[in-house]
Amino acid sequence: MKVLAEQTGIRTSTLAEIMRRGQKKILGEYLSRRSLLHSNRGLNPKLIGWLVLAKLSHAEILESFREQLAEILDNSDQAVYLYLDEINKVCNQKFASLLGYKSADEWAAVRAGFAETFVTPKDRPVLVTAYQNAMNRLVGSAISVRWKKKNGGEVPTKTILVPVVFEGHKMALHFISPA
Repeated sequence: MKVLAEQTGIRTSTLAEIMRRGQKKILGEYLSRRSLLHSNRGLNPKLIGWLVLAKLSHAEILESFREQLAEILDNSDQAVYLYLDEINKVCNQKFASLLGYKSADEWAAVRAGFAETFVTPKDRPVLVTAYQNAMNRLVGSAISVRWKKKNGGEVPTKTILVPVVFEGHKMALHFISPA
């Protein structure tokens, strides 16, 4: 974000607001207030910045945040995963192994419904409610969850769910310990 701000001349706080509220709406508002299309020297570099920003995907946001969390993901004694949406999620090797996956990448590649695939039916409402509270009210939770293993087994855990906001996107960071 800082690099993009330097390259475009757009304040970091403005770029963060764009991400928080949705790029197209903000871009439209900004374009209606200022003429970004052309400067005296041709295409305005600020417009280029807006267009680059508008193309940021959830995958890019997640990867950028994953880089910020590398020390936690790589060194925590706990299993850890970060959930942005059904497709965009990342975990450490401890979490992947806990559920019977060979690697964090193998776990992250699963595209089926998250709760249905990874959480036992009885504990789904607990995790979903905690997640909704995190996203809607920015409330953390400490809950008991039984996770479904890849081989069909179950593993009971204590799960700490923490809401985080990065580049205007709400996500849930989870720390898991066997119960």
